[in-house]
Amino acid sequence: MAKKHLRVNKGKHEMDLFLEQQADAKREGRRLKGQRRAERRKVEQLKAKEVAPVTADIAEHAADSPVSMELELVGQRRMTGQHKRSRAKVLDRVAKRRVIRKTVRKPNKIMKKQLRRTAKRKKMEM
Repeated sequence: MAKKHLRVNKGKHEMDLFLEQQADAKREGRRLKGQRRAERRKVEQLKAKEVAPVTADIAEHAADSPVSMELELVGQRRMTGQHKRSRAKVLDRVAKRRVIRKTVRKPNKIMKKQLRRTAKRKKMEM
């Protein structure tokens, strides 16, 4: 990565120094980033504390609203992993369609398999 910018005739020693310098700069940058993140987190926590406490009647009203009901349902589905399963089904369907379309995966062979299946089904129905 760093080697690209160096002239070819730079000495090995200079090269090592240069790379070392870059590594140091990176480390320093990461440290500063961490510091900034910590500061931001502190500020966020303080802000969170300053927010007005939720009174009982507001809470009660919020619990009855359709949005919170919906959210609760979503939460339950999340816990059971239901949303993942349905998503997986959809993705599976899409993937199947793609497989048939792709030429790399021998679409003729796959089509033949499907035709064989339908033929079998028709035979069973007769």
